[in-house]
This record gives sequence, structure tokens and C-alpha cells, in this order.
Amino acid sequence: MCLLKVYVEDQNFGRRLIAKDVTLILREGDNIKLLDADMRETIVNNVKIITIDALNSVVTLRRMQNA
Repeated sequence: MCLLKVYVEDQNFGRRLIAKDVTLILREGDNIKLLDADMRETIVNNVKIITIDALNSVVTLRRMQNA
């Protein structure tokens, strides 16, 4: 079973892994809630989904810049 790896991109830190073995992704406004196979929840604030790569099991989020 191939579960998802989730990365966040931002100008300050580049691309970094924030979660792995993700089974569920929920969008709640500008926030993304991730649930992994061990039922751990990660909430990422002020981001948007950039790519969903099903072949490689990778999701990329990008931090939105404050205006």
C-alpha cells in the first residue's frame, strides 16, 4: 500500500517533508488537515495544494504569502 508523503514549500525554508503515511487530506478554509495511518493529525495553516502526484504518492502544499 502506497501512502502519501506531504511537503510544504515556502520562500524561507524551501521544500520540506511535514507528514508521511498520510491516508486522508481535508481542506478547511486556508488550512489543510492531514491524518496518517497511525491516526495522528497534522494541521497546516495558511497553505494551498499545488500538486497531487498519485504515481509517486506525493502531495505538495505551498505556504500563502500574507498581503
